[in-house]
Amino acid sequence: MPDEALNDLQPWDLSPVVELLTVSSEFAAETAWTSAQPALYERFPQDVWTATYDVNLYGTGAHSNLYNNECQQAFKSWLEDHGVDVEAYARAVGPVQYVSIQLHLNTLLERARGNKGWRVRIIHFPALQIVGCGLASHYQGTQNHNQMGEASSRIRVRALEILTGTNKAVLEEFPSATASDWEERGLMEHPVLTIGPLDISSFDDGRGAKLRFIRNTTVKKELATFFALRGMTLRDFSDGRGASTLERLRDVAIELGSPTAS
Repeated sequence: MPDEALNDLQPWDLSPVVELLTVSSEFAAETAWTSAQPALYERFPQDVWTATYDVNLYGTGAHSNLYNNECQQAFKSWLEDHGVDVEAYARAVGPVQYVSIQLHLNTLLERARGNKGWRVRIIHFPALQIVGCGLASHYQGTQNHNQMGEASSRIRVRALEILTGTNKAVLEEFPSATASDWEERGLMEHPVLTIGPLDISSFDDGRGAKLRFIRNTTVKKELATFFALRGMTLRDFSDGRGASTLERLRDVAIELGSPTAS
């Protein structure tokens, strides 16, 4: 039995990874990464994979933009009716827009400097405690997110043509990202009834938050690069679903990155 298969039979403690995903500052992330990186390499060996992370903080005026523009009028009216002004909303949303972790095969585009091609990716939105897991392609930072979403859909179609057996079945469970993910509730399997400590259960008959309530334009582009994406709660990710999901995505990624894939 291969070493990776033997490792997969052992418990995989992702608590250091969860600690990284839930940091509230770049400094805290630097500290958490010292434990999270070795934990990731338990299933993504360092001789095969490289792991990196990013912390995306809200910039100046970002919370005001969320409140005044991204929230949609119905939610803004709900906030105003419940005495939640811009400052209170900013406190509820918090300082971190998302924390992400990338794992790319060392064999992919090894001479392309910062462009690491596609990668296994984890992205967490602390204000909603929602984690997205999947396979994402690279982008240079300027493309239109709708066009990238279309490209991701085509990448997924091609990947399904290449994959076989179990790995093909796994990818079929992970759709490519669509506007529902970055605008609506596509990443939420169940209604998200809090934004940070703010209870919004009475909004929209309990349908919960939309991702657009807590994200800026960058997130639309980031999510549009996913050609395979599933959302789950941070609790589900922590309770074992994250580990099994990442292991399955790893196996898909290895087959897609093999020399015989074309």
